Amino acid sequence: MQTEKYDLAIIGAGPAGMMAALRASECGARVVLLEKKHMPGIKLLLT
Repeated sequence: MQTEKYDLAIIGAGPAGMMAALRASECGARVVLLEKKHMPGIKLLLT
């Protein structure tokens, strides 16, 4: 298994998690976004 290094781990790919990941990556952070469902942003698709 390959090891990856990140500056920030965000748990949950809902609206807030996706926005936090986007903003952090725009600021230069290496971000991993963790979601238990197979598709992130489901709540965004339903609104």
